[in-house]
Amino acid sequence: MQLKGLGVSPGIGVGRALVLKRGTRERGFRVPDALIGRELERLDQARAQSRSQIEHIKTRMADVAGADYAYLFDAQLLMLDDPMLIDRAAAIIREDRLNAESALHRALEQIAAFFDEADDAYLRERKGDVADVVGRLCMNLRAAGDPGDLLEGLEGPLVLVADEITPSVIAQLDWSRLAALVTDAGSWTSHTAILARSIHIPAVAGLHDASAIISPGTQIAVDGATGDVLLDPDDEALGQIAARRRRREAHEQSLDEYRQLPAVTADGIHIRLEANIEAPDDAGRAIERGAVGIGLFRSEFLLAAWG
Repeated sequence: MQLKGLGVSPGIGVGRALVLKRGTRERGFRVPDALIGRELERLDQARAQSRSQIEHIKTRMADVAGADYAYLFDAQLLMLDDPMLIDRAAAIIREDRLNAESALHRALEQIAAFFDEADDAYLRERKGDVADVVGRLCMNLRAAGDPGDLLEGLEGPLVLVADEITPSVIAQLDWSRLAALVTDAGSWTSHTAILARSIHIPAVAGLHDASAIISPGTQIAVDGATGDVLLDPDDEALGQIAARRRRREAHEQSLDEYRQLPAVTADGIHIRLEANIEAPDDAGRAIERGAVGIGLFRSEFLLAAWG
């Protein structure tokens, strides 16, 4: 499958999808073997916390509206012990190596399909009750955390797929782990695109629904020049992508001979070459490319990285 967006930072990157949805504050990713135990523990902790919350809600409802209404939450408590939900999510974590949030949503999809086939309208509506429990579990799995920890423990290289992502988040990530960025929103002039170009990470923006289409862990090839995003490319496609990358690298290397030449026009006018930078590290790269000064320093990115 191929998606087409707006190339906002040139280069080619190939990696596994880390899906980040800012609106729901959820992320989905493929779990390394070493972290499967951690995800199972997170799931168990979320279940315990959800049970405590639902029991509190049930007691409050009984006090306010009477025991006749409190029974509605007995079903939710039973769902927390239903093997079709928690045990199935745990199996998905072990077998498909998905994080707890993604595993719960996968289990919900399977349960929802079962309810959709029911002849009884009342039974079909119970799908909403399961979704309510899954929503609570995911709420308890979420933690604001430090954006810099977003990639911690994950196997790279990674392609960050997001509905939208702010420069302050990008600025705090370990850039060496990122193969590319893919976003639903954004444009060539967005701050995120500007920062991606500054740190030389291929990026494609304006895909609208990439964060909904791309599953966590999907292998993705991103061409930040053409705006092409390939999902699960086969060996032939990967070979073509590698060849395209080599050609671009060769072209860039062919320009090296011009870096140290004086900036003088054909009629002898000297030009002072200055660079626009977004981070202190850009200064070194500017010097390498023949710049003799800084024309614009976008200090907002530096401030964003400091929080």
